[in-house]
Amino acid sequence: MTSDGQPYTMEDYCYELLSRLDRPLSFIGASRANFALIDDEWTDLNLIVDAVRGHPERRDLLKAKLRERLGYIRERLSSCPVSRGEALALFEEGIAVKRALNILEQPQRPSDPDPHADTRRWLRYGRKIS
Repeated sequence: MTSDGQPYTMEDYCYELLSRLDRPLSFIGASRANFALIDDEWTDLNLIVDAVRGHPERRDLLKAKLRERLGYIRERLSSCPVSRGEALALFEEGIAVKRALNILEQPQRPSDPDPHADTRRWLRYGRKIS
């Protein structure tokens, strides 16, 4: 039942999932899938995100494909001729896509620098000049 006493319909369920999907950073703590349908095949998002790191052209192409998929998921949930299970699967895939987009939007962090690199460089320099 909804707050106004009406029965909870499938449209209400799809609308609720769509509103949860549209919230910023909604992927934090939400159940999600690890795969998304990209180029008509199921792709592991963790692997593909790791594969495009350090390749700006491929990263931009992947971001465009992920945005396109997220748009399709939003459209499908808003039209709502879907079953409850399909709506939930689309929502979880949408959360995974949003997470992948967020990871791709973050600037690439360099690996942790060696805290003793300067000391080693100076020791090599000292050996070289002595």
